[in-house]
This record gives sequence, structure tokens and C-alpha cells, in this order.
Amino acid sequence: MKVVFDIDGTLSNPGHRLHFIQPKGEDCSVCDSWGGNLPGARVHDRDHTRSGSCTYAKKDWDGFFAACGDDTPIPINVKLCQELMLAGHTLEFWTGRREAERDTTVEWLNKHVVGREIYLNLLAHRYEYEGITLKMRKDGDRRPDHILKMEFIDPLNPPDIIFEDRSTVVRAYRERGLTVFQVAEGDF
Repeated sequence: MKVVFDIDGTLSNPGHRLHFIQPKGEDCSVCDSWGGNLPGARVHDRDHTRSGSCTYAKKDWDGFFAACGDDTPIPINVKLCQELMLAGHTLEFWTGRREAERDTTVEWLNKHVVGREIYLNLLAHRYEYEGITLKMRKDGDRRPDHILKMEFIDPLNPPDIIFEDRSTVVRAYRERGLTVFQVAEGDF
């Protein structure tokens, strides 16, 4: 059986870095300076970077992705992934992380998911292990995950099961007739 696991929010807990992509909820002096608080004023018709307080500023994806190596594992989902791997199923990891984070992501997966013990057990049970299949976002690709990840699907060999947290991605997979287990309410 071919099984796909998302990483952020499914296998790893990105809670410590969500502040990079979620607004702080405070007033922004940049927005206020060009009429943000005036009745009937068009707010946010200009582009500016996160000042640390703007509720509408751009998300800091660079900061969010740069901190991914410090994620803690989500134990129950990692254990499930390891059990499926040891049972001989083909596993793939599909993530919205950028190619620039490939080395960090592979290191994280090797440390928390496909550690030495799992690797040795796979060899002991004579399962072929050809490494990790890891599909990632190309650098510079800023499309939403629910669009990006649909391109990861091989129409001739689609996954049998997908584990994912983001509601928009789950919905997109299900619209294509795929079986998805939503492991959390991921709406960021």
C-alpha cells in the first residue's frame, strides 16, 4: 500500500514558529499612518513587510521555514508512520516546505521518523529501503498547498492513504477521490 504523510502539523509540531505566519492582532503604525483607522478608508492597499504587529502584513514564510529543524515530533503520528513503514508499506512525505529546506527536512525525518532503529528493522525484515521519497515545493513557488500538493499526485500510481492536517488540502484530495485521514484542524 502507498501511504503519504504530510510533515508540518502532521508529523512535526510547528507551533513554535507559527508566529511567523500568523498576525499578532495589534494595531500597526504603518497602516494607521495612511488612513487605516479612518471611517470608509481603504485599508491595506499598499504592500509592506511584517513590522511585528500588523494584522494584515505579509506572512514571513522565510522565518517560518528557517525554523523547521527545531520542530518537535507529534509522537502518535510518528509512531503510526513508523509502524506502517515496518509493515512494509511504501511511504512518501509530501510537504509545502521549500527545496531550500530539503537538507534540514531529511535530517529531521532521519532523527525523528526514520531513525537508526527503524532503518535496521527494515533491513532485518528484508524490506527494500531505497531512502525517503520526499516531495517539496520548488524555491520561489508561493502557491497555496491545496494547489501545490495536487501536482504531487501520480495519476498512474496515486496514494492509497494520505495523512494531512490542513483542511484546504484535505478537501482538495477528497475532491479527487483520495482517502485522507485528517490528523488535526490545520487552518493556517
